[in-house]
Amino acid sequence: MDPLIEDAQATPLSSHGPRRRPLVGIAIVFVVGIACGLSWPKASIAALCIGGAALIVNVFVAWSRTGATAGAWTRSTMLCACMFMLAWASAGMRQARSLQDTPSWLPAIDVRGIIDTDPEKVVSRRADLESWFLRLRVVDIRGAEGSWQPVDHVVNVYWNSRVGSRRPVYGDEWEI
Repeated sequence: MDPLIEDAQATPLSSHGPRRRPLVGIAIVFVVGIACGLSWPKASIAALCIGGAALIVNVFVAWSRTGATAGAWTRSTMLCACMFMLAWASAGMRQARSLQDTPSWLPAIDVRGIIDTDPEKVVSRRADLESWFLRLRVVDIRGAEGSWQPVDHVVNVYWNSRVGSRRPVYGDEWEI
């Protein structure tokens, strides 16, 4: 029998050292970033900027000719920081899309439009509300200056109304 084959069969797998699972650490960092983003969504813009900066530093360290150990440690640290911040920003921005978390610096607008499609009833999270999806053809918009300006645009609207109230109908004129 070949001596190389005998050697390979005689060596137990545990003698090769512990198994490396590099993605487990990154996955944990990403999950913690998502949890932070859901807890503190207003800081998501800062997290996005810091995550972008960590990514840029990571690229520069990868291209530099520093020592192998210092470069690998810095790259892995920056990668984890980047993943954490980008997960925070992703979850935080998704959370901040609701109207309750609209930033105060974002100007309020009013729109006038006509319901452009038959509204579709969608599943509501609350028993006392009916939820509707409809497309609204916006014909006028009013910003902070107070004057109406004509536009021609279609927006998607998710509308909640009390159960039993008048439902939205194709062709209705709305002002939101």
